[in-house]
Amino acid sequence: MSALDDLMKSYRDAAVTEREEGTYLERLACAYLTADPVQADEYAEVWSWSDWAIQHGWNCTDGGNDLGAKLRKEEG
Repeated sequence: MSALDDLMKSYRDAAVTEREEGTYLERLACAYLTADPVQADEYAEVWSWSDWAIQHGWNCTDGGNDLGAKLRKEEG
């Protein structure tokens, strides 16, 4: 097993619900997109959908979106 496989297994083992498992994966994706040099050059900020929605006064009910991001080199 790879280190990523081990990490994902630890998430599955630790999560009480599928939603919690998804939250772990979203946090991993946010960390990757902001720390990886190639991705960090593309994205200025990355948020979970619920964090972004709350900051902007939207309903944070899970509608299928998992992440939101601010592009570094353009508006959007």
